[in-house]
Amino acid sequence: MASTYISHHPKTKKLLADLAQESTNAYVLLFFLMIESDEFFGRHQVTYQNYDSMAAYLGKSKETVRVALNVLRKRNLISEEYDGKNRNFLIEVLINKN
Repeated sequence: MASTYISHHPKTKKLLADLAQESTNAYVLLFFLMIESDEFFGRHQVTYQNYDSMAAYLGKSKETVRVALNVLRKRNLISEEYDGKNRNFLIEVLINKN
């Protein structure tokens, strides 16, 4: 598990404030992904997650997780690949790259 770091850049602060206003679930999910990520190659924050683990953390349904992931993807705060064989997402958190 990596230490959770958030840039103090004004653009990053605005992105997070806007995200919190649009979707509290997406905001909380972003922080969960940051907490669960490992750092690779410097500032790349990467984690493997599935719908069940994310839904359990949020205390919400898989549909809520899907919507939250869509919000994060739309705002370019994460990138992910889905591994259908293992039913896991490989998610990279991009918040500190903005």
